[in-house]
Amino acid sequence: MNERKTILANKEISTRTMREKIDVLEKIQRDLRLKLEDRIANNEKMEKKYQLMLEEKVRLRNLIVKIKMRKITNPNQKLCKNCGKDYLETENFNWSCRIHRVFIDC
Repeated sequence: MNERKTILANKEISTRTMREKIDVLEKIQRDLRLKLEDRIANNEKMEKKYQLMLEEKVRLRNLIVKIKMRKITNPNQKLCKNCGKDYLETENFNWSCRIHRVFIDC
């Protein structure tokens, strides 16, 4: 009887310590899962920013090529800041874009 009580007491102690360890490990697992989800969300945000920056880079590179080609073909041609169209100052009459008055000089 006495041995059985000690065995049951040892079993109870072992079970309690294992449950505590399991609880601690589950808490660590939850914390790590939250960190992982935060990093995944951050990574997705950074990927979107990266894609936007790549698109901006391509757009600016195309603009640079367009400006260089304009300088070679017709040095008097200008680019409207507002509408983005090419125009010649001599041909910018009243019926042209009303905002060609503001231009980027090439």
